[in-house]
Amino acid sequence: MSDPEEYGCGRRAFEAFPKLRDRTIIKVPKKYLWPLVGCFVMFFIVLARTPSRVETMANRSFIRGNAGRPSIYSYMGTSEMIKFDSQSEMEEILSFWKSKWSEAGWDAIVLKEEDARLHPLFTQLEEDPGVHRWLAMSVSGGIWYADYRTYPIRMTPKIASNPPNDGLFTVHDPRFNHGYRPTLISAMTSEWERIIDQVSPYANSEIKIPKHEEVIIESNVEKQGRINVENWVASGVHGTADASRTNLDCAYYSTGTVVHMTRTDIKAGIQLGLLQNDERAQSDVPYLQKFLLMLRTQCPFAQEG
Repeated sequence: MSDPEEYGCGRRAFEAFPKLRDRTIIKVPKKYLWPLVGCFVMFFIVLARTPSRVETMANRSFIRGNAGRPSIYSYMGTSEMIKFDSQSEMEEILSFWKSKWSEAGWDAIVLKEEDARLHPLFTQLEEDPGVHRWLAMSVSGGIWYADYRTYPIRMTPKIASNPPNDGLFTVHDPRFNHGYRPTLISAMTSEWERIIDQVSPYANSEIKIPKHEEVIIESNVEKQGRINVENWVASGVHGTADASRTNLDCAYYSTGTVVHMTRTDIKAGIQLGLLQNDERAQSDVPYLQKFLLMLRTQCPFAQEG
């Protein structure tokens, strides 16, 4: 009995059976039968995986959002949800994120676990939520990803017309080189898949690593240029050295296209006296509103966005 691997499938298999053109399937020689059966089995295995991709394409028109505006995506999965004290707090943060990007001319879309589930590898990687946002991004067909605490300073839709570095996976946050989770990324679909291929071997592994980002960083060190790292992100609350404690350091923020602001950053801003503590605040949104208003008011470049 011949081994299907001996001939392979497709053109190689066809060339291995030159007389097949003149025969009906009933008359196929026995020594060629098993290789052909192997090819048909492989075909149906691939076909069985196709619905998820078809479903993905069917949903893509919805996921990509409004025509005429570039889309930017964030992700809210189980591992992200537990960081909030309540559902209402999470919804308020996400609503604020979407509103700020919409004001800047983008169609802001929050992907969820249901989007990640559309990826063929989700079942294999289901127990590793750190990978889910990459799965969801690949399925969405989107190019731009921003953490839900990342807001535009002067990131206009014009930037979206030409993806940086020809669409290669680009982390626009230099802190990534120190193991920090990427807060702004641009990448074509094939590049999201490449990153998934890099981190998936470590998913569900007995040998755990602190962060999937470390796998990507190590890969980038070994093969320079496979991942681009740029400096588009300003982070935290930074004031000037004067005694007034009311002015932001515009020189620092001028280097950023977006700003990333965590709860820890907000607490630091309160300690610096740049933000005022609000006991009535049910989320970080009031502080974020105050900070972004200060940035736009005090820093001329921020008004351009």
